[in-house]
Amino acid sequence: MIELETSVLQAVLLVDSVEQGERGKKTLKGVFTSIHLSSLPAVASFYLFLRWQGSSDGEHHHILRILNPEGILLSEFKGSFAFPRANAMEELIIYYENLPVRVAGEYRIEALFDGKNAGSLVIPVLIDSQNEEDR
Repeated sequence: MIELETSVLQAVLLVDSVEQGERGKKTLKGVFTSIHLSSLPAVASFYLFLRWQGSSDGEHHHILRILNPEGILLSEFKGSFAFPRANAMEELIIYYENLPVRVAGEYRIEALFDGKNAGSLVIPVLIDSQNEEDR
């Protein structure tokens, strides 16, 4: 087994829904990489799935932030969890409901782990110019 020197954010996914299955398995449905809206202002609702792998056991703290294209903070989620042992995995699922979207552009999710930048994800928000009848 490879020993990690630092904790790693292995995955960040935006999905429409998450189902809990047998033996802790999760089914992620509707994975997407951008948000499409028909007009602005609007709201967006989605699940954020994250998987962390820990370099050490014990309690760790995380912060997830969503910023709009101007860098304005729209949402901040703070939490903590404990890896049961070194190299263990921990999954986090957060439901964002009615996140305000006032402008199109590149929104950003930032992840901090124990006060250090763990990664970020850009989410393009696009305005669909076609109406539903044309699709």
